[in-house]
Amino acid sequence: AREAIELPAVALAAQRSAPDGIRLLDAIPARRGDESGALAHNWQFHAAVIKLARNALFELLAHPIFGILETRFDRSGLDATYWETIDDEHRQIARLIHSADETGAREAMRSHLETVRRTYVGLDSGGGAKS
Repeated sequence: AREAIELPAVALAAQRSAPDGIRLLDAIPARRGDESGALAHNWQFHAAVIKLARNALFELLAHPIFGILETRFDRSGLDATYWETIDDEHRQIARLIHSADETGAREAMRSHLETVRRTYVGLDSGGGAKS
């Protein structure tokens, strides 16, 4: 579901919002060290990308998906290295949006969502899913 929304959204963000993209993405506050801060920071990034697409339907569809993912998994066991990887991927996506590289942004987002998918599968099979 995220790929169906976020891949076209990031391409549109690169196409429509390159000049504003870096400013909006840079406005996301610095990550806090605890899980709730990391998770909020993560959702803020993805919400900003979707907002840059300037497509209200993407925003509408993404909100409940993020809500489900937020409550479904216990991320407390994820270490700082994981969140550093996520931040690096976010920065790369932001740079590609800023440079108006639609194809690059889409592929970077695809790779990022695969990283996240592997994490969710691991959390689900390893007992990291909340009851």
